[in-house]
Amino acid sequence: MKRSIALLCVLIMTLGLLAGCGASEQATAGSLVEEAQKYTNDASSMKTHMLMKISMSGESLKALGGSMDMSMDLDMDSVKEPMASHMTGKMNAMGMDIDYEGYTAMENNELSVYSKVMGNWTVQKTPVDEEALERLKTGSTGQIFSKEDKFTLQDKTEDVDGTEAYIITGTIEGDEIKDLMASFSGAMPSMGMDMNKADYSGVSVDVKYAIAKEDKRPVYIDMTFKGMESMMGESAEGLTIDNFTIRMDYVEFNTVDSIVIPQEVIDNAKESPAALTN
Repeated sequence: MKRSIALLCVLIMTLGLLAGCGASEQATAGSLVEEAQKYTNDASSMKTHMLMKISMSGESLKALGGSMDMSMDLDMDSVKEPMASHMTGKMNAMGMDIDYEGYTAMENNELSVYSKVMGNWTVQKTPVDEEALERLKTGSTGQIFSKEDKFTLQDKTEDVDGTEAYIITGTIEGDEIKDLMASFSGAMPSMGMDMNKADYSGVSVDVKYAIAKEDKRPVYIDMTFKGMESMMGESAEGLTIDNFTIRMDYVEFNTVDSIVIPQEVIDNAKESPAALTN
């Protein structure tokens, strides 16, 4: 569970920065993604909402009745300089709601992930080199979403809570996912695996990306993961991931001045074994 929390914290930061990846007079998937990237790069802060759902089944879950559902519903504030985030929300596993609060921040060239679950604070740290830090700040891997041969701009716009938005859809597969993960080596949690050596051949991610027509800001990203068992190897024996989705909604930009981790959190957090590895 602690490794999953660390993964989630960095993943949320990553998705915020991947919200896009200039632009032509006639909108295309590539040009819109690039404009959305510029919007996020120019923003000093973001407020986002993330909902993740996972459904699993199989013999390895026999003790739990053969299946298990998990979800995380989180609100996050993030600032670019100095890079930090604050998350609050709930996790649900086996029908039990658990309050969650977390902070991420760069401290002495380390990415620190503070997590509070069931009243207890823990911290996990990993060294981050300058190259990896720059990738986190600029979201440079977002260029994968701008590949015209992989992503298509839909003919009709969509009304998203009163905002007219362009819709871009596509699928990332195999080595494209490996490239995405590899580009975050040094700043991406491994979940106990070497992310560069994991087998992505059976993995795909269906993406639906909404970008506001008026100002080209990112509105939301929907991602549906398939075939994750193949990446997990032996640890997925007897396990089927029936559903794994993440939706990230971009709520506000440039409204958070700063994020400071309370000294009480720093003083009380117990260091956990490193779950974020190169």
